[in-house]
Amino acid sequence: MAAQTGYFDTLKSVAGKVFAYLASITLAGTDGKTITVTQNTSLDEAVAMSSKAPKASPSFTVGIGIGGVAAGTGGVAFPATAVAVADANTLDDYDEYTAASAACTGAVTATVVWKLIMIGKLVVLVLPSTLSAGVAVSSFVYGTAIPAKYRPPVNVRIPVPIRDNGDDVAAPGMAIITFSTGVITVYKDMAASANFTVTAWAGIVDSISLSWMI
Repeated sequence: MAAQTGYFDTLKSVAGKVFAYLASITLAGTDGKTITVTQNTSLDEAVAMSSKAPKASPSFTVGIGIGGVAAGTGGVAFPATAVAVADANTLDDYDEYTAASAACTGAVTATVVWKLIMIGKLVVLVLPSTLSAGVAVSSFVYGTAIPAKYRPPVNVRIPVPIRDNGDDVAAPGMAIITFSTGVITVYKDMAASANFTVTAWAGIVDSISLSWMI
């Protein structure tokens, strides 16, 4: 009981101080006049208090604009021309690019669309499977070159799976990105010397990706 008695003693003490404070307030006015308190109904809310409680799984629809770009209703928007940030650990650019549909020239004449993504200084290029009949020469070139913004600082070479005369070739061919022009060239072999036969389907068998830093 000692603990409870102490609790009530404290409560009584606090209540006493509140009432003492209220009693000390003096309202200046004229005797016999009435002070009227009017409810401001504009502040009323017919809302259950439960609606004010924090949600268990709150969700937000918000966009973020970088470098002066207006924010949308979701995602992060980057400007067409990056606003470079000196801090190496800060992402200051993002872009997705889809090449115009265009026919290849050379050994293969298929019409294809390739895509790339740039995240900061990393560029990832995706080339689709590219097959057709064509001409008996050693290479073919994609109809759309890579824009200057995304080009590598040096030539990029990567092995690619090749089909020739309707059959898969055991040894890989080679794709080259020329840094100065952005031209994408595919050779039948890594030595860039053997010619395609192309009396039947030839070209890149599967979709491939390659990446570089700019």
